[in-house]
Amino acid sequence: MSVIASVRLDGSDFALGRAFRAVPDTTVRVESIVPIASAVMPYFWIEATEIEGVTRVLRDADSIEAVTVIDEMDTKQLLKVQWAEEPDELVSILLDTEAIVLQAAMSDADWTFRLRFPDYDDLSAFSRRCREHDVRIELEQLYSPNRSTQESQYDLTPEQREVLVTAVEHGYFEVPRGVTLDELGDLLGISDSAASQRLRRGLATLLDSTLLDSQDLMK
Repeated sequence: MSVIASVRLDGSDFALGRAFRAVPDTTVRVESIVPIASAVMPYFWIEATEIEGVTRVLRDADSIEAVTVIDEMDTKQLLKVQWAEEPDELVSILLDTEAIVLQAAMSDADWTFRLRFPDYDDLSAFSRRCREHDVRIELEQLYSPNRSTQESQYDLTPEQREVLVTAVEHGYFEVPRGVTLDELGDLLGISDSAASQRLRRGLATLLDSTLLDSQDLMK
């Protein structure tokens, strides 16, 4: 089953983000893209008061081979980017984990990506590869596209959701584990016992919401 994750990234951790650090007042919105070779993010809209300066900055970026203006209106431009032969670390990770960029946007040098993965294993691999390449990510939302937005919360309390998200981000469920239960508690500022209780209760709620339908619960 595919899974959709919304993650926040620091722009300094990948090439495109670093290129835009020179123009922090620019708003960027990436068009929905299915990854094909290194053209994982070839089209995006940019909005800035000095639009031509933004284009020049991108053309000077080492990770970008060429930039073509496809459409233009007032302070906005639709750009097509031809990546260099060797894609940057984030692009490589997206390609290797078969991620589809459904949406991406930059605001105040922070980037938010909405990504679709074939399954949870690919999401886990994405998280692991990001840590290996020092690409910092913060998981903001995780859900299956087959469920409604309301259902996607799975009746978790904020504390249960926090511990589950933190566990996924830091590799607690991976083999071998990325963090211990003690370290998970330290990350949350709680004891290992409290972390264990929240984790168990959150997993129980999550499994009840995803594996058992209403007929199962009535039996």
